Amino acid sequence: DVCSSDLNYIFKYDERPGTRAVGYPDDIEVAVKKERHRLLMETAERVQRARFEGWRGRTARVFVESVSTRDDRIVLGRSVHGMPVSLPGDASLVGTYAPVLLEECTAYGLSGRIAEAPAEA
Repeated sequence: DVCSSDLNYIFKYDERPGTRAVGYPDDIEVAVKKERHRLLMETAERVQRARFEGWRGRTARVFVESVSTRDDRIVLGRSVHGMPVSLPGDASLVGTYAPVLLEECTAYGLSGRIAEAPAEA
């Protein structure tokens, strides 16, 4: 919680062929590894959600990168601060910047809609 980060890539160690660590003894119990992974994920999600929560109700400038592969009525982008944002839209928005009113968030990003007013940040 003390040292928050904007994005976390958390994964379990997997031995890679050809590396110096191949064959080293694994002295950590599987249950301990799983618990550490769970705690780290839980903390990262809490910290990220708190960061995104601070943006709810604000308008951000978002670069629209793509149409969602799950729903072609949703486009995906990133704020100028690097935060993942989803919003209703179509392929005509891809490659453009849009002011987005950020209305909802999860630990993994924000969602909103095109704003009437320009972005504040």
